Amino acid sequence: MPEDWIKKPIKYEPWADKADISIALEQDVYQTILPLIKKYAKEKGLKIEVKEGTCGIAAGMLSRKTVDIGGFCCAAGHEDRLPGLRYHTLGIVSKTFFVNPSNPVDALTEDQLRNITEAKSLNGQS
Repeated sequence: MPEDWIKKPIKYEPWADKADISIALEQDVYQTILPLIKKYAKEKGLKIEVKEGTCGIAAGMLSRKTVDIGGFCCAAGHEDRLPGLRYHTLGIVSKTFFVNPSNPVDALTEDQLRNITEAKSLNGQS
């Protein structure tokens, strides 16, 4: 970012114009975190506006300085680590594995599941 980026003030978009705090949340964390944000806003007497989107939308809003907070489903990439921003991991999302009933699996370790998913990734499958 240019040197003057840090000094540039945050300018809310119209959907958050009257907010005390503006937040862009990635769609996977939106439903989980929104009730906590609403509770916090009520307790503190704040008007907090939240926009649902993707990690890319949240990152773009942070880089354009149109939100105070951006929420991602995964760790922020190098290009998302803008100067002056602080990153906090709130939790790790679990993954669910579905198995075909004709091929039951009862007890896989975390390492075995990781190896299965990494092997598919390496083969270009999803």
